[in-house]
Amino acid sequence: MQFMFFKKSLKIFIISLIFLFVGSNVFAGTFGWSGGGLNAVEFMDNKLLGTEFTLSDDDVQIQSVSAYIEFIGNSEVKVGIYDSDDNFVAGSNPYINTAGALPDAWFDFTFTAKPTLASGDYWLLITANNQNSLIHLEDATSDLTYFSTSTFNGFPATFDNPQLETNNNVGLLATYRTPYITVQSGFATQTLAYAGQLFTDLSIPIILIIGLPMAFWVIKKIIALV
Repeated sequence: MQFMFFKKSLKIFIISLIFLFVGSNVFAGTFGWSGGGLNAVEFMDNKLLGTEFTLSDDDVQIQSVSAYIEFIGNSEVKVGIYDSDDNFVAGSNPYINTAGALPDAWFDFTFTAKPTLASGDYWLLITANNQNSLIHLEDATSDLTYFSTSTFNGFPATFDNPQLETNNNVGLLATYRTPYITVQSGFATQTLAYAGQLFTDLSIPIILIIGLPMAFWVIKKIIALV
């Protein structure tokens, strides 16, 4: 019974090591703006405001987008992603602030369905339902800040009424993760079968290693009773 438990436990250990190795091939990254010195602010009420950034890695899943925001009162804020052709890709869940005024800080926006993006250029955009929230901007030399009139209730399918301003980055930073390596069907079954065969081949040495010391111990105890 103890040997069978040991055999099963070691099988599980082998499988865990393999999946740990597979998981180690997953890595996280970011794209957007995370620099310091966000020294200007802009109201976000009923407008899309953001910057176009380059995503270098391919086939990544967006986990969240962080925005450097200052709240001066209760407000509801959302983040959107658009491709380089100005087409809507995904919108975040709203961040609803009911705590009133809050100092400027990074706030995280999550997605109900996490979008998967190919490498390329993407707009990270933010919008709010009133003037109680401000997004921080950073002086830059080449990036463009995008403004578009929009109602808060939904993201437009494409940009409307664009206004482009130079020399500003919007404080938006997307965090992504590469997908897990695909494990072929039957992988676990084949691995367990291999582990089982391994134990079949090693069963006699294992029994000798475990059984002989136990047998001598039992014999020693019996002699002590005589």
